[in-house]
Amino acid sequence: MTDNIRHLPTARRDQKWSPGPTPEQRLLGHVEPGFEIIDANRDYDPLGLARVVMDVFGWAEPLDARVDTWKSLPIRLIHDSAGGWQIELGPYNLDAADILNLKEAIAAYDKAVGR
Repeated sequence: MTDNIRHLPTARRDQKWSPGPTPEQRLLGHVEPGFEIIDANRDYDPLGLARVVMDVFGWAEPLDARVDTWKSLPIRLIHDSAGGWQIELGPYNLDAADILNLKEAIAAYDKAVGR
């Protein structure tokens, strides 16, 4: 397991306890996955969908409550001939309807925490 904050210049193992880095500082460390990677092998394209990865956005690292373990899921913006624009979250493809639901949930979260 890698240390997700190892890229931060202020993160030192010999420091006394502190509340830890802010969420924004933790995001800076998401260059490498910190946990078991959950993803699909997307190299094989039997349907000829011409999948193209347009951008990569690091890692989402949710807790899998079923097994009480954190997982790393890569986040990618992709386009293919069947689904058009999508976000891949590990092995999952999110289409426009999914993304709208997530945007609404994130807006509600931001409002709840005062952002």
